[in-house]
Amino acid sequence: MLQALDHDGASFFVHIDRKVAIDPFAAAVGESRLDTQFVPDRQDVLWGGYSMVQATIDTLCAALAAGTHDYYILLSGSDYPIRSSSDLLAELGAARHEYINRHRMPADHAGKPISRLQHPYRATRDPRKPQARIINGLLRLLPKQNYKKVLGELEPHGGSQWWCLSEPCIRYILQFIESRPEFVSFFRKVKIPDEIMFHTILSRSPFEDRVKPALMFTTWEQKGMSPRTLTAAQVPQLRESGKFFARKFDLDADPGIFDLIDAQLRR
Repeated sequence: MLQALDHDGASFFVHIDRKVAIDPFAAAVGESRLDTQFVPDRQDVLWGGYSMVQATIDTLCAALAAGTHDYYILLSGSDYPIRSSSDLLAELGAARHEYINRHRMPADHAGKPISRLQHPYRATRDPRKPQARIINGLLRLLPKQNYKKVLGELEPHGGSQWWCLSEPCIRYILQFIESRPEFVSFFRKVKIPDEIMFHTILSRSPFEDRVKPALMFTTWEQKGMSPRTLTAAQVPQLRESGKFFARKFDLDADPGIFDLIDAQLRR
């Protein structure tokens, strides 16, 4: 993916989950000679927990410390570009927008119910296990949290984790997080905060009027917890989407999908 994204001026900052050995990734990047840095503060990321937000913050801080960049694009290892780098640069250079999917909560139609802010959540290794379900079921019996008191002037918003934001916007978000410890403490107990926290910070911000839909294509299984795995059958849909990235991909399911995308969509 990094090789597909590489172009003049591009830098890559990679967070590797602490549960995973970093050596194979370091070896692969070393051979590629790409402008890549691994984030030194590695998080043990748990699904639905604040560790995902912390990994994002750590990665952004590493990127900002390395120098100035126009935009910061958050991607996972299951993503891949579906248009050329020149197309992406033309989009980002045309106007100053912030690309992030946001819905004012409650947004049950988008899978962002207000209950995520009303009930504390404890992240576990596997949220599907009976013990995890029991723990979070009991937490839902507690009195509802007064999220409005914590948010203050902000309006709760939720959306996709995967965004493309300008450097001024990123600095605004990180400064807000630094100045509002009670806000951070609250979101440490929120279910899937990576889909709510940044989105809410942007409400009433100088950047809210510049928000456009995210650059990521995703399609979901009905009532699924994760996106549908994309294969060659979805290439026509990817072409028609107008998006610049897509997720998720699994090379075990379709080993040739990236070569097909390169040949048909990224020429």
